Amino acid sequence: MRLTNTALLALVASPAAAWKHASEANIRKALTDNERTLVAFVEPSLEPCKRLDIEWTQAAKEATDAAVLSIDCTQDTKLCAELDVASYPAIRLFHRDSSRGVQRYRGVREAPDLLAFLRRAARPVPSTVDEKNFTTLLKDDFVVFVARYGKTSNDDETLPARFEQLASTYADRYTFAVSTDLTTSPSVTCYRSHGELVRTAAELDASTTALNAFIETCAAPLVVDLTRRNELHHMGTGKSLVHYLYSSASERRTYIKEVQKLAQTYGEYLQFTTVNLREYGDDMLKALGLQKSAAQKKGPLLAVQNPSNGDVFPFPAAGINNGDGPPAAAVVEKFLLDIIQGAVPPWMPGAGDGHDEL
Repeated sequence: MRLTNTALLALVASPAAAWKHASEANIRKALTDNERTLVAFVEPSLEPCKRLDIEWTQAAKEATDAAVLSIDCTQDTKLCAELDVASYPAIRLFHRDSSRGVQRYRGVREAPDLLAFLRRAARPVPSTVDEKNFTTLLKDDFVVFVARYGKTSNDDETLPARFEQLASTYADRYTFAVSTDLTTSPSVTCYRSHGELVRTAAELDASTTALNAFIETCAAPLVVDLTRRNELHHMGTGKSLVHYLYSSASERRTYIKEVQKLAQTYGEYLQFTTVNLREYGDDMLKALGLQKSAAQKKGPLLAVQNPSNGDVFPFPAAGINNGDGPPAAAVVEKFLLDIIQGAVPPWMPGAGDGHDEL
């Protein structure tokens, strides 16, 4: 069964929020009046700008650390040209303090990530953390690096300089702080939602190489968003891929929170991914044998793919209404175990649109 264009559009439709753009004059005034102003430069007809709309509206409502505005570069062209905005959407944070200049936002274009970026921008780099503000700092961001210098010796005296250099480099992406606790051995700890990673000064050696690698390892997401740009990389890791197809950013966030521990448990063999239906649409549904699930709105839209041998295991189009939100972790794990134990045969293209039952 092939999903019709009408059905697909209905499937991926999400609540729309109309852009409320500021004029060029209002943007310029905001840059003068506010300590920090976050501006989205958009071309409203482009799909990435449409997807940003709802998330931007939410971020603007919740932001307390900056003014959050947008400008339509097809209407107010002067400011966009002046700032050399070449692609859309472009997101930039303007500091009234000229010494801090302008920061380009390169993170995920979703409200929680935008708000975390603004909180980081409001703090010193690196921050100072103690027992009083430690918990708050960890709640403010997804990935937090805390250095404990301890009583430095000749062997570890380079750690402060290296850590502060990296904090300056990555300040737009992660939070960096220095602990006032001098009783422990020198170390750097990465705090994240799915656990902590600790490295001592000796493990981080005398160069920035190990510290850079540590930052990259700790910040890597357990559940990745599959895109046209990164799909070849993830297809070539040697791991099977657990795909979940979503239609809204909020749905994706709910799913990631639900399966975070599963992704950590099975991370040696499986890579959990999320797939935006607006980007992949019918092609991905067809490739994963999920057209029947999508057409009947039963699922969830979940499938396991082994790129090494081409095997695909779509979740059966039965039992669960995919309009009820992402599946529970227990549902996902049972499906994975059924596959591992051989209870679910690979899907054969042309032999149906998925299994009728497990």
